[in-house]
Amino acid sequence: MEIYEKKYPILSKMLKVYLNFTKLRMDRYKTTPERQFTVRNTFNYKEYIDMNHFDATDGLKLFDDFPFLTDLQESEKAALIKRFREPFLMFERIYDTLNTVGNALDNQYIMLQNGDSYHFNTLNQSQMSPEMTNVFKVVFSSWNTLLPIVRKINPDIMEAVYIFCCILLNSSYLDIPLSEAGDEIVRRGRLIILKEMKEFYNYDDVQWERIYLLRHVMLITEDSVREYKKKVVNIV
Repeated sequence: MEIYEKKYPILSKMLKVYLNFTKLRMDRYKTTPERQFTVRNTFNYKEYIDMNHFDATDGLKLFDDFPFLTDLQESEKAALIKRFREPFLMFERIYDTLNTVGNALDNQYIMLQNGDSYHFNTLNQSQMSPEMTNVFKVVFSSWNTLLPIVRKINPDIMEAVYIFCCILLNSSYLDIPLSEAGDEIVRRGRLIILKEMKEFYNYDDVQWERIYLLRHVMLITEDSVREYKKKVVNIV
């Protein structure tokens, strides 16, 4: 870790934040890093909303002191954290699923934060209020689209935190526009994480191609969230 911190300080900072994020969640659900998943037949959407709420409130507080955010006006920082929430939670569910279940389950399964895993057919047949149905169809469809793509890329932890950084420093679709100074801070942050990722790949042209694949995953995630937001406001 010490070598990473010297060579890739920003990516390493995100890695530390994410490890603390997962520890917070493991403490809540009494799980371990070697946690086991359990296949369930009945999806409890209220429980899923509660888990997302915990991640989005307690968990996302850990990102407040991330580099570049601390240099922004408080309103700008809050706007970035707010827009980071949904795409991060969506992609992180995919990454956490694959990181935990490996090849033990196929692309038709998603794992929730507490280790409960569900087949997409089970999700689509779950009982929920009519006003929630369309929203969850978008979420399920997004998971179903992303899972095989991410599994094929098979990102390691540093590639995953690169995607987290890209999502966090994406200034598109903010509720408020950034100031000129704020926009420059975020732009500089994006350039630095790109430079660190290229260094991580040791400036290998073939490996660099993975950056485009990782950013493609981010764009699909962001598009899914925009579709999701068309269906509901303040779901969690």
